[in-house]
Amino acid sequence: MTEELAAALTLTGRSAGSLLELSRRLERLPQTTALLAAGVIDRSRAAVIADQLSLLDDDAAAAVEDQIARRAGAMTTGRLAAACQRAVLASDPQAAARRQERAERDARVQCWAEPAGTGAIAGRDLNLAGVIAADRYLDAAARWLQRRGAPGSIDQLRARAFLARLAGQPLDTLLPHPAAGARGPDPVTPASPAGADPANADPATPGAPADPGPATPASPGSWPAGLGGAGGLTGTVNLAMPATTWLGLTDNPGQAGGHGAIDAGTCRDLGAALAARGDSRWCLTLTDRDGRAVAHGCARAGPGPPGAGDPAAWLARITLTPIATGTCAHRRQTAGYRPPDSPRHLIKTRSPRCGYPGCRRPATGCDDDHTIPHHHGGRTCECNLALAYIS
Repeated sequence: MTEELAAALTLTGRSAGSLLELSRRLERLPQTTALLAAGVIDRSRAAVIADQLSLLDDDAAAAVEDQIARRAGAMTTGRLAAACQRAVLASDPQAAARRQERAERDARVQCWAEPAGTGAIAGRDLNLAGVIAADRYLDAAARWLQRRGAPGSIDQLRARAFLARLAGQPLDTLLPHPAAGARGPDPVTPASPAGADPANADPATPGAPADPGPATPASPGSWPAGLGGAGGLTGTVNLAMPATTWLGLTDNPGQAGGHGAIDAGTCRDLGAALAARGDSRWCLTLTDRDGRAVAHGCARAGPGPPGAGDPAAWLARITLTPIATGTCAHRRQTAGYRPPDSPRHLIKTRSPRCGYPGCRRPATGCDDDHTIPHHHGGRTCECNLALAYIS
């Protein structure tokens, strides 16, 4: 069938196979199929729904489709994928875990040439907790280079550090004058991220990879210890998960800034890695039935290494502060243009990503923007501040 379709429509075998798979998945999704036929959604959105709901049995898929399909036409594919992920993980956490296990058995590294004459290398179907950790590691390496005068944007420096790490190349060789200009490795100070419920902290970065072999060994100390040597942690990520998931009472999904919804097992893996280090920042947020943040508190200290204490007792000791959801009393208003750290933290807790329609940038990459401009009399207060990415 695939070969016949490919020949009839002048498609590659892979494209024909994808089209057939989409048609099969849509057979049990009548609402999505009807919206596609009516032009309310396009094929890309239909494919997102069909792919995400393929994890579920017919009854569960129908229930999730009923939640998602009616809103799909008003969402970008990114927002739609995130909504589907959350709904699927909430409906059947074990189905998502089974797909992850199957996919991780196909983990691989792929290389290919780009049309511009450049090249690309990517790891596919890797463990998500490890990917998040590696991503933070590259950020730390790029900022280490930037502070020492290496030219280029953060993205360019991340790419150079990525190739250097894979090739066993010392990081300081990427500096303009490594012999004279390098000041030696100094620890990277983790940033303090915005709060979430209850885990919100600086995530792990992976330890140094295994020695590539006698022919091309990495030089001892060639990557600064402050970036995270064997067992070291650095970088910043916002991990948010329900307290019941952290306590092992439910398998409700969480989310990581920039990575969308993540399953309970990945949440607990990252949470355990964060609890093992002493300088992670931990917060607790209470939400109402609609998921809106209504109260927030920051812990004076973390819960300690996994198994070392009682997480429930630790959570009970956190002092909570109300977050305005209706009429604002302006308790945290300030006269200046820039809000203090405390209200900025609460704003990022209340809104985990940019408020502009269609923008999915995490809160940590956004500015605090006045809804009514400050020079037009707008308050510097949580009721008049929202997150916006300003390029």
